[in-house]
Amino acid sequence: SIADQQLLSVFRCTRAYPVPLIVEKMAVGVMVLGLPEARSSLSDLECQLLRILSLQMAMRIQLEKQKNERREAVEKERLAAISMTARKFAHEINNPLGIIGNYLVSLKLKLSDKYDIQDELTIIDDEIHRISLMVNQMEMFSQAPFSQFSQMDVNEVIRDITQLAKPALFGSPALSLSFIPGKDISPISSSADALKQILINLFKNAAEAMANGGRVIIRTRKHAQQGQDDNGVVEIIIADSGPGLPQAVKDNLYTPFVTTKRNGHSGLGLSIVRKAVNDIGGMLSCLSSQDEGTTFTLILPETIPVNLGKKDDEQ
Repeated sequence: SIADQQLLSVFRCTRAYPVPLIVEKMAVGVMVLGLPEARSSLSDLECQLLRILSLQMAMRIQLEKQKNERREAVEKERLAAISMTARKFAHEINNPLGIIGNYLVSLKLKLSDKYDIQDELTIIDDEIHRISLMVNQMEMFSQAPFSQFSQMDVNEVIRDITQLAKPALFGSPALSLSFIPGKDISPISSSADALKQILINLFKNAAEAMANGGRVIIRTRKHAQQGQDDNGVVEIIIADSGPGLPQAVKDNLYTPFVTTKRNGHSGLGLSIVRKAVNDIGGMLSCLSSQDEGTTFTLILPETIPVNLGKKDDEQ
C-alpha cells in the first residue's frame, strides 16, 4: 500500500518488522522497526528484547491515556461547576444592573448641563456597562450546547460576522480586519450562532492584544484530510499581527478565569470559544509567537456527530 511504501521510505529500507503494543489483551499501538537489507528476520534474543521493550512502551502509552482521561474528567467537573455558578451569578446580577442603568439614564435626562455632574454620570454608566458585558460573557459560558444545526454557507456567515465586528472592535484607524474567502467551499451542516460566538471572541482578543495597531486576516479553505473525502470539510484560519500570547496564557490556554489582562477582564473568552467548538464537533488549534503573532485554526466537520446535543448520560 501507499502507506507501507511511505513508511519504508522514512526508514530507508525495504523490510520492516511490526510489533504490536498490547496491555491486558488490548492493543494500544504498534512499534515498527526498519530492518537492514541483509536481515529478513530477528534472532530469539532480539525478539525477547523487543517483547520487553514493547511491553514497557505499551504500559507507558496506557498510563498516559489514563492520565489524560482523568484530567479530562476533572476538567469536565470543573467546567460544570463553573457553568452552574456563572448561570446563577448572571441571573442575580443582571436584574439590578438593568435597574441601575435605567435610573442613570433618567438622572441624566432630568439633570441639565448646568449641573456639573454629567461627566461623572457618564463614567458610572460606562462602568456599569462594562460590568454588564462581563456578566453577559459569563452567561454565554453557561449556555446549553448549541444544538440548532442547519445547512450554511461558511463564507457568507463569516462575511456577515466580519461586517458586524469591524465597527465595534476595529473602529480604530490603526486596526484592520479583512476576510479572504476560499473557493469551492461546499455548504456544511453546523451552527451559525456557534461560529459567530467563536469568531467574535477571537476577534475581540486579537483587537485587545494589538493596542498599538495591527491587522487580523481571516481565511477559509477546504481542509485536506488524508484518505478521506474532504467535500464540505472547512478550515478557518484567524491570524493576527499582534505580540503573541504570553507564556502564562499558552500554558492555560482554555482554562477559565486565567488571564493576564486587567481592567475587569474575566478570562472566559477562550473557554467560551472551546465550549462552542466542542458543541459543534469542531477542532481548534493555536500557534503563537512574538515575531509572527497568533493564529487560530478551526476545522468544521461536514456532518454532525451523532452524540451532539445529547446530555452526558445519553451519550
